[in-house]
Amino acid sequence: MKRVFKIDMDFSPDRYGWMKGWKKAIRAVAKAFRLRITNVIVQKSPRRGAHAWIHVETEKLLSDMEVAMLEWLFGGDQTRARLNALRIKRGIPHWSVLFSKVLYVKPPRKFCQRCRLRRTVTSLMEEEECTKSS
Repeated sequence: MKRVFKIDMDFSPDRYGWMKGWKKAIRAVAKAFRLRITNVIVQKSPRRGAHAWIHVETEKLLSDMEVAMLEWLFGGDQTRARLNALRIKRGIPHWSVLFSKVLYVKPPRKFCQRCRLRRTVTSLMEEEECTKSS
């Protein structure tokens, strides 16, 4: 039985030279769950990070909850994984919404805007974007 796992990563492992290690890790996860990876496709996300499609073969039918868990174990975004689990529990048939258009980004609360850690991380991300584009 063939299956494709869709992974949304907040950053690309290739940016830091981690792609080889990430692929090794997903192969270990796949082996632990008796899945055979046949192909891995990774593309830069239009907004940030990367999207990956992990093609696998398995002998047994995976439940929706197993698929959601494996997407998370393969490096998917943890917030998306939690939302998918909640959608599955509620019986929503098309629970795996991915790579869709972002309609709204909640602005940070006032105390978050003043947070030193948030300002530092934002500054580092902006600096990284500047060096990447030059």
